[in-house]
Amino acid sequence: MPYIQPGTKICRPDEVEEINIGDLVVVNNVLIKSENALLQYPPLSLISDSCKRVIESPTWVDGYRVRGDEKIIVETSEKIRMKGKIKVEDPKILTAYVLQKLLPDELEIEVSRTCINKEKGTKHYPILSINSAQLLTITKPFEIHICTDNPEITTYLKLLAYTIYYYISSSSDEL
Repeated sequence: MPYIQPGTKICRPDEVEEINIGDLVVVNNVLIKSENALLQYPPLSLISDSCKRVIESPTWVDGYRVRGDEKIIVETSEKIRMKGKIKVEDPKILTAYVLQKLLPDELEIEVSRTCINKEKGTKHYPILSINSAQLLTITKPFEIHICTDNPEITTYLKLLAYTIYYYISSSSDEL
């Protein structure tokens, strides 16, 4: 649980433009004094120099610090258009539900053809899906695959991917 100094900057998930090494992805709700008020920031918020809102008092934040050696792969192979509602496949990843609420109820995106109809028992463990396509999966050796390069949701999916490292890093010897 990192300690955050005054003067550090924070942004909500829908304000994130880039994620850099050293940034902190928030995993649990956090109450922060900013703009002369106590404001609640949801999971998937980002503490980064690239954000605009300044944190005015010190606080502890439950989150994952981006190291730069995480294996997050954005699939860009041949795509097929999918339409539907995002489904959380793993109920233990609570931040996936936050992402589900941030996105529209009905989503139409292009998904990598390699992520469609993955058979159970393959090395891909689904976290999010849309219809028969996986949107975000974990594989062994430990990699996170984002199955779309759609700019509207890729940043959200990357934020989610970093929070998965938070959940897994304390219980995995593979990192």
